[in-house]
Amino acid sequence: MAKVERMNWTIKETTVKHYHYDRHEQVETLLADFINANNYGKRFKTLKCLIPYEFIMKAWTNEPERFKFDPTHQMLGLNT
Repeated sequence: MAKVERMNWTIKETTVKHYHYDRHEQVETLLADFINANNYGKRFKTLKCLIPYEFIMKAWTNEPERFKFDPTHQMLGLNT
């Protein structure tokens, strides 16, 4: 639970508390950009210095039975 709380705090600190928003769509856009940057651009020590997407793909390759859906369909790009 502490990791979830820490992530929520990080999102709040880096987005909502530092910017003024005129419309709700601006908040949604910034949060989507933050999440994409986090999932595809930031390496985490707890994930053995992989970005979250790389970690998920490695798990998919090693243990595909753990997944209900193919994670490649969730990636950014032409299939979204």
